[in-house]
Amino acid sequence: MDTVNDNRDRFGEGGMLSQWKALRTPSNRKRIFIGVAVFIFMQFAGSNAINYYSPRIFKSVGLTGSSTSLYATGIYGIVRLVCVIIAMHFVVDRFGRKNMLMGGAVVMLIAMVSATATALNYTVNISLTLLLSVVHRRIHQNCEPKRRQ
Repeated sequence: MDTVNDNRDRFGEGGMLSQWKALRTPSNRKRIFIGVAVFIFMQFAGSNAINYYSPRIFKSVGLTGSSTSLYATGIYGIVRLVCVIIAMHFVVDRFGRKNMLMGGAVVMLIAMVSATATALNYTVNISLTLLLSVVHRRIHQNCEPKRRQ
């Protein structure tokens, strides 16, 4: 809070010019960059896509009728809200925001890699087999005793 008050004293309270002057400060630019980056990565997580396409998703699962899929979407939103409140109250306060952010990033990385590997199952298996065979061959070539001539 002291930083905010210091910036307010330094740049003044009003006007667009004072806000642009505040962007010259490296600490403020860093804060804005972090905020923008967090929102961009939130879009990559796909939560909004699930909300947007949830009626179609529920319809493809077998819930028929437009009102049924809309109710399911509403129930999904309520369950999501309750889970976020519980997580914020019990988990984030206990482990810290930075640790939770980094842990979530690691879990998302693992999920994305596994989804990609599943989608490209045969290609990944062939590539992995070729890679392992080349590595195996190189190891055995280096382990053979050299012959004297």
